[in-house]
Amino acid sequence: MTKATARHGPDDRSGGKTRRERRLKAYARAIFGRGLKLRTADAAGRRRRAGFDGDTIDLPASFGAMAEGVQERSWLALFAHVAAHRAFSPGRFQVGGLKPVQVALVSLIEDARVEALAIREWPGLARLWRPLHIAGPAAVADAAGLMARLARALADPAYVDGDPWVAKGVRLFEAARDRLEDAAISREIGNLLGNDLGQMRVRFDPRAYVVEPPYRDDHQGLWDFPLPDTPPDDADISAESVKQDRQETDDGQRDPSDDGALAPASETLSVALRGDDEAGDGGRLTLYPEWDHVIERMRSDWVTLRESLPRAGDGAGFAESLEADAAISRQLRSLVSSNAIGRPERLRRRLEGDGLDLDACIDALAALRQRRAPDPAVHIRIATRRRDLSVLLLLDISQSTRDALADGSGTVLDAIRRGAAMLGLALEAMGDPVAVHAFQSNGRGDVRYAVVKDFAESAQGDFLSRLAGLEGGLSTRLGAAIRHAGRHLGDQRSFRGLLLVVTDGEPSDIDIHDRRYLTEDARQAVRELAGRGIATYAIGLESGAEQAFDRIFGRHGHVSVRNLRALPDRMMQIYARLRR
Repeated sequence: MTKATARHGPDDRSGGKTRRERRLKAYARAIFGRGLKLRTADAAGRRRRAGFDGDTIDLPASFGAMAEGVQERSWLALFAHVAAHRAFSPGRFQVGGLKPVQVALVSLIEDARVEALAIREWPGLARLWRPLHIAGPAAVADAAGLMARLARALADPAYVDGDPWVAKGVRLFEAARDRLEDAAISREIGNLLGNDLGQMRVRFDPRAYVVEPPYRDDHQGLWDFPLPDTPPDDADISAESVKQDRQETDDGQRDPSDDGALAPASETLSVALRGDDEAGDGGRLTLYPEWDHVIERMRSDWVTLRESLPRAGDGAGFAESLEADAAISRQLRSLVSSNAIGRPERLRRRLEGDGLDLDACIDALAALRQRRAPDPAVHIRIATRRRDLSVLLLLDISQSTRDALADGSGTVLDAIRRGAAMLGLALEAMGDPVAVHAFQSNGRGDVRYAVVKDFAESAQGDFLSRLAGLEGGLSTRLGAAIRHAGRHLGDQRSFRGLLLVVTDGEPSDIDIHDRRYLTEDARQAVRELAGRGIATYAIGLESGAEQAFDRIFGRHGHVSVRNLRALPDRMMQIYARLRR
C-alpha cells in the first residue's frame, strides 16, 4: 500500500484504542452533545455503508481504497450527515406500495433535504460534504450512476449535469426550496423521478445498489421496513428489506401472463448452463456471446435467449384485413416469381450469353479449318434454373412498434404483421422455404424469440393466427436475435440464405446506456452471418435510424419503407442486390 491510499476504518488497531477512534468518538460527542454507541463491522463484514438507529451508529470496516485525507474527511462527513438526519428527519417513512427504486430515490431526496437545512444553519458543512461528490457524466448511465449524479447536482450548485432526468430532479428540488422543512417533498419528488426511470426503462438492481457518495448512510434508519425472517448480511436497500414481486409491470400491477419476465439474469442463466435446455414454460434457452466494442472482445455466454411459440390471435379476422392489401400481395407474388435466386448454372453452347464457351470455340475453329460451317452456338450463359433460396423474416416487436404510423393507417406493429404475412405467403407460393420469427428483450438475461412460422411449417396452418397474436413491448437486443436467426438459417440446405430484419429503429435495451454498444454488437452479428454465406438486409419501417442501419447492415444493406405500398419496390431492390 502506498502513502496515497489507505483502507483504515475506525477500528484499525495497533494496540488499544487508536487516535482515529478516539477522535471520531469525540467528534460524535461534539456534534450530538452526548456519547454514542459506535459499532464497527469486522474487516470481513459485508457492510458497505454506515447505518444509524437511535443512539447507535453502525460503521463499515472502511470506505474502500481512497486517499488518506479523503478517508478522514469521509468519516467526519458521515457523522455530520447522521446528525442532520437526527435534527431534521421527522421519523421513519412508511414503505407502503413503493418499489425499491422509489425507496432509493425518496431516500436520496431526503439526504439532500436534510443537508440543505443543515447548511442553512451551519454553512461550513458545505465545504465538508461537496468535495466528496465525484460522480459525473462519465459515470455509467444506469440507475445507480444517474442517482449518484443527481446526488451531486443537488449538493453542489456549481455542478451542472447534462442528463435531462438529473436536470428534472434539480428543478423539482429547487422549486420546493420554500418547503424544505416539510419531509413530504422527499416522497413527492422521489415518486416522480422513480416513475420517470420506469418510463425510461432504466434497470435498477436493488441487490447491487450502494448509496453514493460513501459518507452517506444506508437509509435503513429512514424507513419502517417489515422485519425479514432472517437478518440480511448487508444493511443496504435490498430484496430482503423490500419484498417486491419481480413480476410487476411498469404500473405496479402483476401480470399473470408474464411469469418469469423480470427474473434476474443469474437465475435465467442457471437454467441454460448446459447449452440448450427447456425452460419451465416450454421455451428453449440458448446462451449467446455479445461483442463489447469498448474492450474489442466477445463476452462469451453473455445473453440468454428463450425461444417459444407465440400466443394465437384472431387469424380469421387478420386474414380478412389482408384483403385490403390484395393489390400489394399480387405485386409481391409477381416480384418473387420473376426473381429466382439459387445456384447458378453454366449453360453451354448458346447463341447468346455472358461469355465464350471455350470448348464450343475450339470445335468451331476446327470446323473452319476443315472447311465446314461452324456451329454459331459458341457462348456460355450463367442462369438460375432452380429456385434455391431460404428466407427468414425477423420481426422487431419492441415497445416502439406500438406507435401509430404517420399516415394514420394503424400502428407500426400492424404494418409489420401485414407485411410479414404478404411476404411469407408470396415466398411459400413460389416454393421458397420461408420462416417468420419475432423478438423482443428485457435485458441480457431475457431475450424473447417467438417462432411464428418455421421452415417446415405451412403458411396454411397457424401462421396467420400467430401473427395476429403478436404484441409489442420491451426492447430490441438485435445482435442476439440475429445470431439465433442465423442458426436457424444455417440448418437449411439451400444454396443461399437471406435474413430480412423488419424493424422500426436502432437496437436498445434496459441494461445498456452506451448507444454504440448494441449497434456494434449487431454489426458484428451481421458479419458473422456473412462469413457463413448468409445475406442480411434490413427493412426499416418509419425508422429514422439510417445512420445506425448504415453501421450495422452497410450502406446498401437496408431499405426504408414509409408504408406498405412501397414494399414491392423495396423488395425489388433487395433482390437486385442479391442477384449481384
